[in-house]
Amino acid sequence: MTRRTLKDIKEIKYPEELWKLIENIPKPRAKALIAFMYVTGCRVSEALTVTKSQIVENWEPDMAIVKNLQVNKPIKGHRKLMFRPRALLPKKGSLAPFTNTILEYAKGMPDEARLFPFTRQTAWNYVRKYTGLWNHYFRSMSENYWVDIFGDAIRTGKYLDVDPRSLEPYVKVDIKPFREKILA
Repeated sequence: MTRRTLKDIKEIKYPEELWKLIENIPKPRAKALIAFMYVTGCRVSEALTVTKSQIVENWEPDMAIVKNLQVNKPIKGHRKLMFRPRALLPKKGSLAPFTNTILEYAKGMPDEARLFPFTRQTAWNYVRKYTGLWNHYFRSMSENYWVDIFGDAIRTGKYLDVDPRSLEPYVKVDIKPFREKILA
């Protein structure tokens, strides 16, 4: 299989389109993993470190969070282990089906259990098998979604707790919403 890169992303897919892609995945853990990667924007290796105790289901009435999400930040040629204080899991709106999938999957797990107790290769295989895509595709779509919500890369970087410049390869600009302004 040819290595896929961010340059292979030709269009932005919004939550409703991505949900149609994953809603019928028969394996609950594969479906939850892909939903988790999309909502949080994390990499496979980061998702695999999350435990049930990191999910706070009733952080707010309409919002759950993942606290202390491990992220691997590239710094001067090597990765540095850091933590995002929280990643939002909205229970309402277009991300609700993803959040509900994650919360339903985690129900009944012991607090100390890893949410996704399998290898990176297995996770990558799930993504490929059930969506035909690759893991960084979901990271890119997530970061595009959050940039749309927050309005720019600086605010999104603050929310994701990353240097806004690190978003550049992932965020694509969809000119459709700006077409009227451009042509006015």
